[in-house]
Amino acid sequence: MQQQRSASEGGQVRIDYDEALDLLDQGQPGSLIKAGVAIDVLIHDLERDEIAYVHQLMQEYFAARQLSRQPNPELAAQAWRSDQVPETLDQTLATLPDSDQLPPLPGTGWEETTLLAAAMADDPVAFIEKLMPSNLPLAGRCAAQPEVQLNPGFKD
Repeated sequence: MQQQRSASEGGQVRIDYDEALDLLDQGQPGSLIKAGVAIDVLIHDLERDEIAYVHQLMQEYFAARQLSRQPNPELAAQAWRSDQVPETLDQTLATLPDSDQLPPLPGTGWEETTLLAAAMADDPVAFIEKLMPSNLPLAGRCAAQPEVQLNPGFKD
């Protein structure tokens, strides 16, 4: 579901009920949706016949579970090298008051999901290494999370 929204859209996604059935590659997609509604993970808006997660964080959690199993660094790809970003540092500084911090690079909408996925990944090192060429700043944020064990054998 989350792949269907653009970075400029709001975070929570609503999709048509029939489309949700098509996205589920399980034996009984209708039963899965009913179960999701019954345990308050999903909402079925009967008036519009749409499905949504009860909260954006639930949506991101389940998207992160999938992303941790099947990494897709292109979802979070963005220009991060100084010669590739849309505005140079000098241009940014010219419009920025002296007391303000540098703004972050534009987001893709996949930042939080990718951070969660890195913590869930069976091999977080491999997950982060795949992400580095597409979005080095985000890869660094993933590696810096306390939940991410980059050296599982390392003891203080």
